[in-house]
Amino acid sequence: MLALLNGPLAGAQLTPELFDVHLHYNDEAHQRVSGSGRVASSSHASGVTALVATSRPNDGTRALVAAARESPVAPRVVPFIRPYRTHADRDTWFNDPEIHALIEAELARGIGYRGIGEFHVARCSRCGHGTGREDRSPLAVARDLWLHAHCDEAALAALLRA
Repeated sequence: MLALLNGPLAGAQLTPELFDVHLHYNDEAHQRVSGSGRVASSSHASGVTALVATSRPNDGTRALVAAARESPVAPRVVPFIRPYRTHADRDTWFNDPEIHALIEAELARGIGYRGIGEFHVARCSRCGHGTGREDRSPLAVARDLWLHAHCDEAALAALLRA
């Protein structure tokens, strides 16, 4: 311990890296903050070095990825596919062949999607969306994609049990 206190890092300011794992760049966000480059530069100015991005529709996520690739200081964007076209898809996306096709089409774009989300695992006490049936996705398993769950503590416990 004394070596650490008196070593080369003594008195140095260590700034932790910030990783935003829940950024939405939905249509509503476009109305408030236009320009994906502006979102990227604002994130950088706030100290965010990486972020998980989703959007409805997915073109917002694609725009954030493109902005990050064009800027040497933009945070790294980890893109996730949003499985909704509209708010109504929240409770039915996992049984909808059109959503399956949407996910496949997004994956075919080759931008490096790493997951699907956010999706609602069970009735979230905060927003009331979800059904609890979408906690396992054969598509995600087959494509080695992470699933980003929007849930409360009870739903998280059910997901971990599954």
